[in-house]
Amino acid sequence: IECTQTIYNIDGINTPMSPGDVVEFELPDMYGRPWDTIWQKHYPDPVDNMWPQVLIKAADGGFYMNGYEFFPISGQPVFLLRISDNGDLIWKKVISKAAPNVMSGSDMLQDPATGRIIMTGYQYIGSNSASYSSVLFLDSLGNKLAHKTYNNACGGAAGSIIQSKDSNFLTDARMNVDC
Repeated sequence: IECTQTIYNIDGINTPMSPGDVVEFELPDMYGRPWDTIWQKHYPDPVDNMWPQVLIKAADGGFYMNGYEFFPISGQPVFLLRISDNGDLIWKKVISKAAPNVMSGSDMLQDPATGRIIMTGYQYIGSNSASYSSVLFLDSLGNKLAHKTYNNACGGAAGSIIQSKDSNFLTDARMNVDC
C-alpha cells in the first residue's frame, strides 16, 4: 500500500488542507495593521557573536533589545541595545561581571513611570557549572543601578517578568532540583 498526501494550491500557497477546510484569519499587530516586516537590521559587533534574546518597545519610542555575547576566552556578558523606531542602533551597553563572566537575559520590561529597565536571567557565580537567578536594574540609558542574584544549591534562572497594577515586579524562576 502506498500512501500519498494530496497537496492543494490555495492562492499560491501549497497546503495539505482542502480548500473547504481553510479558514481565513488575520491577526493584526499592536497598531491594528496586518503583520508585515517593518524593518530588518543587522547589528554587528567585532566578532559577530551577539545572541539576541528579547525585544521590547521603549516607553518613549523605539526599542530595547537584550541578549548575550559569546566570547570563548572572556565569557558571556549580557548586552542592551537602544534602537530607534526605524531600527537604527542608538547605543549599545555591555554588562559584565567578574569571572566566570557568564550571564544571560531571559526577559525584560521598562517601568513606564521611572524609565528603569528590569532584566531577568541567569549568571554563573564561582564556577561554570551552577547558574543563579539574576535580576539587573538599569536606568533608561542602560547604566547598571543594582544587580540581585538568587540561588539554591542546584542553580536556576529567573524567567518572565511582569509589572503588577501596584507597580511591583513579579518574576518566575526555574530552579534545578537534580544536582
